[in-house]
Amino acid sequence: MDDLIRDFYSVFDNRDGRKPTVDDVTRFFLDGAVIAKKTSSGLEISNAVQFAVPRIALLGGAELKDFHEWEAASETKTAGDLATRVSRYAKSGTYNGAPWNGAGTKIFQLVRVDARWKILSLAWADDE
Repeated sequence: MDDLIRDFYSVFDNRDGRKPTVDDVTRFFLDGAVIAKKTSSGLEISNAVQFAVPRIALLGGAELKDFHEWEAASETKTAGDLATRVSRYAKSGTYNGAPWNGAGTKIFQLVRVDARWKILSLAWADDE
């Protein structure tokens, strides 16, 4: 599970010419997974592809440079093949030439299928 979360965060990295793909993001999710982002105007609900496409475009575009995201702290609870992980994350890069940093919380619901952990749902909010 730790490997899954570490690898998930590592996809959101465009330093040194990295160019992640939609498949790089969606491979972590079960079919039918739900992703929810809390914003000031409410919730944005998406599936794995809808979640990945705009992020991959941003990581591959000209505006966001030297970006990466990482888990800063976590707490995990497991019950057999089910788990919940509360993950504090940080992110850093340059957006339109200006330093850009942030942090927030992601809550993962995970299921072990065929001896591999997958993301069933992901909810998150950036710190305001």
